[in-house]
Amino acid sequence: VRRTVAEVATVIRQRELRIAELGIESMRDYRQRRIAGDASVQADVFGDLFLVVDGYSVIRGEFDFLDEQINTIVAQGLSYGVHVVLTAARWAEIDADPARACPTPLHGLCSRQKPVAFAKGCNGCLRRAGTRL
Repeated sequence: VRRTVAEVATVIRQRELRIAELGIESMRDYRQRRIAGDASVQADVFGDLFLVVDGYSVIRGEFDFLDEQINTIVAQGLSYGVHVVLTAARWAEIDADPARACPTPLHGLCSRQKPVAFAKGCNGCLRRAGTRL
C-alpha cells in the first residue's frame, strides 16, 4: 500500500514538472500529444492512472500515516490524469474533508442492492442525492 501511494504521488510530481516544462495547458493536450506519438511525452509509461482504495476505513486504520498523502493525490491528481476511487462500507467512513470532494456525481448500490446516487453538495462535499448536509 505504501509503495503504491508513493508511486502515484511520484507520477503526479513528474507530470507536473513535465507539463510545465513543455508548456502543456491541460491534460487534454497531454493526452492528444500521447495519442499523436509526440516523443516529448512518451517517456511517461502511464496513461490515465486510477488509484482504487477499496475499504477506506481499513486503510485509514492500518496506514493512517498515508492519509495526508492520499488527500494530496485526491486534491491534485485530476489535473494530472490521476483519478481516485474510494469505497467504504458506510458513508460515515469517508469524512467530509473538502480535499476528498468529488467533481462528479457518484452512483452505486446500497447494502440492500438498491440504486443510490450521490451529488456534489455545498463547498464540494458529497451528499446523498435528495438530502441536506
